[in-house]
Amino acid sequence: MSKIGSVRKLYLIEQTIKLADQVQDDMIRIYLTLLLPIAFQSGIAQVNNTEVMQIVRQYEATQRSTAHPEGINTIIRKGTHNDGDKNFELTQTCKAPHKIRYEYTLDGVKTQIGYSGEMGWRRLQKGDDVSVDDYVAKEYDWLRQSADFKGPLLRALYGEAGIELTLVDTVVIEGRTLRVILARIDGQLDAKYYLNAVSYFLEKVVFLDSEDQVFEENNYGDFRHIEGIALARSVKITGKNGSTATYQWRDLEINPTVYDFFFEKPKF
Repeated sequence: MSKIGSVRKLYLIEQTIKLADQVQDDMIRIYLTLLLPIAFQSGIAQVNNTEVMQIVRQYEATQRSTAHPEGINTIIRKGTHNDGDKNFELTQTCKAPHKIRYEYTLDGVKTQIGYSGEMGWRRLQKGDDVSVDDYVAKEYDWLRQSADFKGPLLRALYGEAGIELTLVDTVVIEGRTLRVILARIDGQLDAKYYLNAVSYFLEKVVFLDSEDQVFEENNYGDFRHIEGIALARSVKITGKNGSTATYQWRDLEINPTVYDFFFEKPKF
């Protein structure tokens, strides 16, 4: 290959990476939103407050069905992402206990982002130019956390140490009564979880910074029972600066067969 050809190839790869990085900021927000309503195993509750325990158990029940008595082990979501500037089709594939993969194409760049349970990676392709990178240090924290099926409410219910749940409020929003549970997690994010007092659907999560100030709010809507399990088909994320991103899930497939190698870093 000529020197000019090599320089051009490097330039195309650099531009591809820059484009994917623009989308990554929105993908980071996904980890706090898409997997919170998922449960896949039973356990013994260790939450001290009896009322909180009852609420969380009712929420857990929405994530099981006759068809899926053990809850969700794998799930595939297909839909759209829209933040005003970018609008594209997105596929998310998850497998318990902590594997995840995203796929989307934007401006001719095909992007795959995955976490195998041990490492995070990203593959970019534009035409014949391909790059495969590892996520290192904090770059993949969001990806690793997005692969957590349970979230802090269910992890506390199942007895995980370091999570404190407190019922802090009851509010009425558009005629619906919501019970508000504050989750404090050692060394991680604190958040308020708003659960419908009738359906026990998780309708909103408000994330708090170290000074207990709101830095992100996630609203879940358009709940549907898919094979008996209640899942939100729309997620609206509002950042501290007022920016918004919306995910509208068109197709939801529960417990399809997905092999572990699907989440491994591709060789090329």
